[in-house]
Amino acid sequence: MIRIFRHYISSAYLILILLEGIVYLSAIPVAYWFRLGITVGWDEYMLALKVMSPIYAFAMLTSAASLGLYQRALSQDYAAQVLRMVMVFSIASLVMAVVFYSLPELFLGRGVLLGAVFYSAVGVTVVRILFNRYVDSEAIQQRVLVLGAGEKASQIEEYSNAHKHSGYRVLGFISNTSETQKIADHRIIQLNRPLHKIALNLDIDELVIALDEERSQIPVDDLFNCKMAGFRIIDFLTFFEKHSGEIRIDMLRPSWLYFSDGFCVDGFVRTIKRMIDLFASVVVLMLFFPIMVFIALAISIESRGKGSILYRQNRVGQDGCEFEILKFRSMRPDAEENGEAQWAAANDDRVTRLGSILRKYRLDELPQLYNVFHGEMSLVGPRPERPEFVEELAKVIPYYKERHQVKPGLTGWAQLNYPYGASVEDAQKKHQYDLYYLKNYSIFLDLLIMLQTVEVMIWKKGSR
Repeated sequence: MIRIFRHYISSAYLILILLEGIVYLSAIPVAYWFRLGITVGWDEYMLALKVMSPIYAFAMLTSAASLGLYQRALSQDYAAQVLRMVMVFSIASLVMAVVFYSLPELFLGRGVLLGAVFYSAVGVTVVRILFNRYVDSEAIQQRVLVLGAGEKASQIEEYSNAHKHSGYRVLGFISNTSETQKIADHRIIQLNRPLHKIALNLDIDELVIALDEERSQIPVDDLFNCKMAGFRIIDFLTFFEKHSGEIRIDMLRPSWLYFSDGFCVDGFVRTIKRMIDLFASVVVLMLFFPIMVFIALAISIESRGKGSILYRQNRVGQDGCEFEILKFRSMRPDAEENGEAQWAAANDDRVTRLGSILRKYRLDELPQLYNVFHGEMSLVGPRPERPEFVEELAKVIPYYKERHQVKPGLTGWAQLNYPYGASVEDAQKKHQYDLYYLKNYSIFLDLLIMLQTVEVMIWKKGSR
């Protein structure tokens, strides 16, 4: 794993992006050369090389990222990869057509564009076949040794068994006699020689400290020898932060919040984030205005003029301040006639026929762009909850109110990694992803989340 602007990214997938980027960058120059041969002028060729190639590569890579093609979950789903690659080429071709129409002087000819698409398809297919074959091979997997065999170690084992394609392999667990063993005997590595020599013999890349009682059990001298030998040492929480994109609050100590890196947002980042919010909210509102008018008319027709088109509800925002969130009404007007706040449920009978479609594609949330423009929300951040739920959840979920350190968002890290939640247990799981976002807060992470939200909307993940 490589950390870029605080966010952990798989080194294997960075290599994949680099290789595909090379294919896309070379596509137009190669197609131009083969299409026109030696008759091409040097100036025209340099135009293709310097201007059109970066535009084409950017369109392809961003489309691929927004459709989830750089996620490990798809590494063994070949049908899904093919479908999404077809969509990527379609989107990129549309982008190039818009560029050519807007800037005719950049037009290179349909033959060149078709040749570039064909070259890209062949090149990326070859790259993907090789990548899928070797991405999970032991030769490039990270080799991990776990110090501990108790409750924390069992959580690592459980997660690793459930995520076979995570880019690492747990070689074994070293048991400490003072903790209750919860790891199968065949996975235990006996501590019959110095720890650093075991690590050298196993050729590990990383040592994870997962002792249940660290203060009294950590072998300081052994760990120092491991560190001096060049082995990377991380704790239990950092392991899950790296590999699952969450911070486990059940094992979180208050001191970890203070002394770990992250959980810091400077004024410059806030200013840039606000500028992005303003620009994007205005642009998207303008682009989607006709659709929003159509949705408003459809809601009015379906409800026969009864009930409001917009649904207004109090939510808790930054610093615990309440604000009124806007949504297209997707439930019956009497959805909460008893006056009590209720979680939305699967197949909720309060949702209208039109509302189910709006919720499926998250179109009911379009009016929240006004909240973003007004400064009550951001494009990216923890989703805002109702005051009634916040009061309830803060009593049972540790560090829950810390999520109000930043503005709530239209989309967020939790929305990408966890389906729609309708219980305290779901809220706790999503809060662990929100804490990851708070800890690794950056413009780079925001841009990644915005890109990946496209996949959530297209494949209707997390809607209810």
